[in-house]
Amino acid sequence: MTSPMLPALTSGDMVVVVPLAEGNGSLPSVSTVSGSAGGMTFARRARSTYSDQDTEIWWAIAPTLGSGITITVQYAAAFDDGALFVFIVHGSGLQWDPNASLPALFNASTGHSKAVSTTSTDPFVIATGGNDASTLPTAPMVPASMAQQQTVSNGGAVLYEYSAWGKGQPGGALSVVAVGWSGGGSHAAYIVDAVVEAASLGPPWSGALGTGGYG
Repeated sequence: MTSPMLPALTSGDMVVVVPLAEGNGSLPSVSTVSGSAGGMTFARRARSTYSDQDTEIWWAIAPTLGSGITITVQYAAAFDDGALFVFIVHGSGLQWDPNASLPALFNASTGHSKAVSTTSTDPFVIATGGNDASTLPTAPMVPASMAQQQTVSNGGAVLYEYSAWGKGQPGGALSVVAVGWSGGGSHAAYIVDAVVEAASLGPPWSGALGTGGYG
């Protein structure tokens, strides 16, 4: 799967790639993620699975300015349906929130919601999930204080993402409840995570959605 072209990248941007695939009798898995230019080295941050459903987060820091870049996701084997979106987080010294509860992984078997905490009082929180279904399940419920950024689908694969600024809490913790499909998400797999600026564990400047697509 290959994304449309990303908006122009600034050195230090975090590029976050969220691929989803529905297996065809077996569980799919991403083998590599690469950019068409820009010198980025992608690593897997998290993977959540259920039945033949695979939802993953991969990421890289852009070392230089770049424009017209596309992102390609390769799977280790053939899959049935897939969906992909890519977004960009701007900031200085970006890193994943070090809280031990993150990344939070859950699925239709463990429940469609998850309470997590962040170390930063002002993180950029990401909640994403995928579900394979022959028809679109009941619309995903938006978690408190979050905004739905993107939904993409392809055949039986449906992928969505929420993002939001965190709100400071006493003791420097933020509790986030991510809620998935309100109905029909029988194979759903979810991930919740958060990005912060390293120097102060403060907020990134913005959490700009880069682009969405499916393959």
